[in-house]
Amino acid sequence: MITMNSVLKGKSNIRKDNTGDTAKRSWPGMDRLLTGLLSFVSVIYCAMMFLGLPLLYHNNYYDIGIFKYNYFYYTTLAYIAVCVVLILIIFLNRLIFHKYDPLGFIHVIKTITLTDKFAAAYLFICLISFVLSRYNTWAFFGKNITNPPLKGYYGWNMGLLSQAMFVLIYFLLSRTLKYNFRKKILFSLFLGSGAAFILAILHRFMIDPLGLYTGIEEPYRIYFLSTLGQATWFSSFLCTVMPVAMALFIYETRSLYRLVYALYISITSMALVTQNSDSAFAALFAVLTVLLLFSINANNHLLKYLQLVILILLSFRIMGIFRMIFKDRAADLSELSVFFSQSGIMLIVTIFMILFYFLMVWLINSYNLHISKYSFIIRYLIILLILIVILLYLIFAILTTGGYIEDTGNSMLKEYLKFDDSWGNGRGFTWKITIEMFRNFSFQEKLFGIGPDCYVEYAYEFNSAAMKEKWGMEVLANAHNEWLNSVFTTGIAGFITYIGTFLSAAYYFVKNRHLDILCIGAAASIFSYITHNMFCYQQVLCTPVIFIIMAFVYADVSVSRGKD
Repeated sequence: MITMNSVLKGKSNIRKDNTGDTAKRSWPGMDRLLTGLLSFVSVIYCAMMFLGLPLLYHNNYYDIGIFKYNYFYYTTLAYIAVCVVLILIIFLNRLIFHKYDPLGFIHVIKTITLTDKFAAAYLFICLISFVLSRYNTWAFFGKNITNPPLKGYYGWNMGLLSQAMFVLIYFLLSRTLKYNFRKKILFSLFLGSGAAFILAILHRFMIDPLGLYTGIEEPYRIYFLSTLGQATWFSSFLCTVMPVAMALFIYETRSLYRLVYALYISITSMALVTQNSDSAFAALFAVLTVLLLFSINANNHLLKYLQLVILILLSFRIMGIFRMIFKDRAADLSELSVFFSQSGIMLIVTIFMILFYFLMVWLINSYNLHISKYSFIIRYLIILLILIVILLYLIFAILTTGGYIEDTGNSMLKEYLKFDDSWGNGRGFTWKITIEMFRNFSFQEKLFGIGPDCYVEYAYEFNSAAMKEKWGMEVLANAHNEWLNSVFTTGIAGFITYIGTFLSAAYYFVKNRHLDILCIGAAASIFSYITHNMFCYQQVLCTPVIFIIMAFVYADVSVSRGKD
């Protein structure tokens, strides 16, 4: 991994002139001060993002998306600017007082990670996509300029500027953060998100201490919650940050810390089961699968994993009980949320998990069972089971969609198994028409897309009638599948480098999990993000957060490996 010190590192020399006088030495105190200040600035940025981004709002829900993006944009712009100035000062300070090894850059090149290459390549592809975009107006300055691939669609703003910021904050944070700030960053992450999740729970019982629902009619309140705004955006944020605490709960050894993580996970689970986004349950399943695959390496980790599952299930049930007690105040939820929090089937599953936990404790204590001896077999059985479940789903979905299986009358089964234009709250139509439009792209556009966040421009230019017939006055801003949308806007090259950034980072964290317990949490967050956004999209409440988490844990691993 490239580190700031490896880039700027040189050999300190004491030189003598012709008179034998010793020339100026380097000032190591100034160097430590500047690098420490750079790290401190990075910590402040993380705190501002983890506390301010979820909690700050303006004008209730009426312009909350725009406000959140402006907060991210100007905070990140200021952070990048300060970092650039400090890095230049550090470089000049070392240039004046140090003699640099001309072969030092060879070492730097050798330490570049695969994720670094993918992230840099992705930014380069985004630049190409921007330059080649048919919607590029080449207007760069001014508040009200119109340049879709530069700024993105209004309200989402995922154009070139945002893509560049995601990559830059990854590189800057991963090279400047220091291990001794770890607790402060985690504290800001859990405090900011935890407060937002508590407010979300209150909102689902129509308790609105901040008056955010003022002026919003009752039927529309279900679509907004907490200080995060739209329920889908809330779900994306929750599924990005929750896996960090879940992993820490399993791998942390200190009881008090585990108690804090347990409280946070319980609050987050209650918020999850009431936020009305089915994507969250898919993401939760992905996280639990990732954690299970690594928990079977040791008895204590497996038992803590089972405790985690029971904690989540009990939190779901507690929320269901609250909904029955306060049914006059409880908001209407989706069928899936009701199923997980109130159904008899989930009650049986919860009881089974509790009994299974005590069975495992008995087997370990009475028969000296070592689960690690069977971890290889269990891991492959889990993977096989998952593949079978996916295959069965696809088979039933194909048969149901083709009319080979009669309609059972169960609306939930019909919603998930019959793939038509209405599937997934209209995602069936969206994905189908997006693929059709992509087929009509030129070779250049298939390779580099039609420009960052330019979905609206193309879709409403070439398929305006179909879009308006399906969505009416609403505007479909993206494909509602981040990975399909990535192929559409930045092309096959953009998709490969973008998904490669996440997958290579996950691999790096898994490979280095013995160095830092946060590695599993970061890997779980990545897979949660990937799974959740198969049904959602890039936006300011989740995409910057996952890049910050990746960078933060990268920095921790770098310190652990002695590279700082």
